[in-house]
Formats: sequence, C-alpha cells, structure tokens
Amino acid sequence: YYALVEMALPKKIGANLKILEDLGFLFGEDQSRYIITIKAENENNFIAKSKDLNVTITKIGVTTSNKTIELNNLDPLDIDELELLYEMVLPNYINS
Repeated sequence: YYALVEMALPKKIGANLKILEDLGFLFGEDQSRYIITIKAENENNFIAKSKDLNVTITKIGVTTSNKTIELNNLDPLDIDELELLYEMVLPNYINS
C-alpha cells in the first residue's frame, strides 16, 4: 500500500483499488511483486504479452483524476493528507 501512495504523490493522481485477496497482499515485500501502470488502450496487449511470457498478473485497480485512493469501497484517503503524513514521518521520528 505504501508503494501505491508513493506512486500517487508526485503527480497527485488517485486510484480506485479492488483487492479481492487477503488485504495482507498489500503489505507483502516479495521481490517478485511489482506495481505498474499502463494506459487503458495498452491493457489487452499487456495481458497478452504477460501470458506469452508466462508472467502472472493481477489487476488491482485503475488510476483516477480525483485526488483520493479508494480501497474496496472503504473511506477514501486524500492524497494531500497522505502527502503531509508522508513528509512528517522522518521529522517526527527525529524529534521524538
């Protein structure tokens, strides 16, 4: 989940995510797991190429123009609030 937030912050883009697996999936640190974004018009080609290469993929959502991250219809997280929290972690840790 942290990686998704890091991807969203620089361009202030939102995301609508549907995670059907155990939510622990969001916090795994497997070296073989990557998050990518592709344009909608390239999705079918990407899926076909992945199958050709025997690479398992899981679509977890779409990016949005609103500035929130929504997960499984839970309360949305505001990008600006997440950015503030993200930027304050280290200073708060150092000052504590």
